[in-house]
Formats: sequence, C-alpha cells, structure tokens
Amino acid sequence: MLLTFSYASVAQENKLFEFPAFQNAVNEGTRTRSGEPGPKYWQNSSDYTLEVTIDTLKNILKGKGTVIYHNNYPLIVRRPCIRLYQDLYKKGTVRTMEVSPDDLHDGTYIDSLSINGIKYIRNNKPVETNRVIKNSTTLRFLLKDSILSGGTGVIEYAWNFPIPTSNPVRMGHYSDDYFIGLWYPQISVLDDINSWDDLPHLGWQEFYNDFNNYDVTIKVPDGYMVWATGECETFRKS
Repeated sequence: MLLTFSYASVAQENKLFEFPAFQNAVNEGTRTRSGEPGPKYWQNSSDYTLEVTIDTLKNILKGKGTVIYHNNYPLIVRRPCIRLYQDLYKKGTVRTMEVSPDDLHDGTYIDSLSINGIKYIRNNKPVETNRVIKNSTTLRFLLKDSILSGGTGVIEYAWNFPIPTSNPVRMGHYSDDYFIGLWYPQISVLDDINSWDDLPHLGWQEFYNDFNNYDVTIKVPDGYMVWATGECETFRKS
C-alpha cells in the first residue's frame, strides 16, 4: 500500500513538458491546457484577389494581385512577412532536396509591391533598403504605416518566375502538362505562440497557413484544361 501511494503521489506531481511560449499563451488567455481555444484566442486572415497567366512559350508564370490582410492580433503589425516559395529554385538558396541546375534561376522577380499605398519594391529592388529584408524564401518589411489591431492592411503586388521543367517538385512543367502549386507570394502566419512563422521553405516540409478567401483568375492558352481545388463560381473563355 505504501509503494502504491508513493507512485500515485509522484505521478500527480509530474506534468507534461510545456514550452515557455505555450505557457505564456495560457497565461494570456489565448490557449488552454484542454486543447480548446482560450477566451482571448485570435487568428488573422486574408482575402486574396489574384490573376495569373501561364506563358507556355517562355515557360514563365506572371501574376498580380491584391491582398486584404485582417489583423485580429491585439497589437499593431509592424514587420509583416511574405513567403516566396519559388525562391526554393533561386541560385544559392539552402534546400533539403536536389534541384536540377537547369531549373535554377535568379529568384522571384517582384515587379512592384506596395502596402497601404506605400511602395516598398519597384523593379525587383527595394525602394528603401532598410525597410525590406530578404532571407532565403522569406521577405520581411519594416512598415512606415503599421497595421492597427482590428484593422486591415492592403498589399498589392505583381511578380513572375520561371517554371521548373527538369526536376520539378510540387510544381513544374511535365511533358505537355503543368502542375502549378506554391505559385503566389503568400502572407505568413502570425500567431499567439511563435509570432511570425518565418522559417524558410527548404523543399519537403509542409506549410502553415491562415484560413483565407481566394478569388483567382487563371489565364492559359487555348487547348488547355484547368483543374483546381475549391469551387469554381464563374468560367469565361477569352
């Protein structure tokens, strides 16, 4: 009986290991130890309006779009993070998979990028170098005009990049077909545990994303059939 009582006492004293960031979230009321959201839990989200063109002659994807970013974070957003997944094929990028030398390129070309009407990138160059930080497949900004808590930020951008052909992974040109994934600059996740998820995309890992809304227009040459996830509300042949 004594051994049984001692074992039960030790078991009650032992607790599951918790990262300090999770403990802070529990103390702040955004998480609970039961797994249910806390009373102060929040998530950010975005509304994407994107238009993309597949240039089969040049083997290039060109896109432009507007993103309305909803900031439900209790504080202002000063340093948003954007993912450039296709920079996995940029020369010199760290990766955990083999890439054919024929598929390497100079990275995603950002024709323009503005946030709340302020231009941060023009012709693939920062307007002010101290406000744009590019690291591997992530793009960070130091905003002139912060996004207020409960408010929205408007991101407008245009971009293009070569489509992989020799050893495509999750995206590329396969014979006469194209599998296009990870093709648009994506707003990274800001959460109550780790702040911005700014880990680089190395090739094989899965992705962490907000719940967003998408209005996407895809332009392809005649003779191509478009397949996509989601529900197609309109179709127009031009």
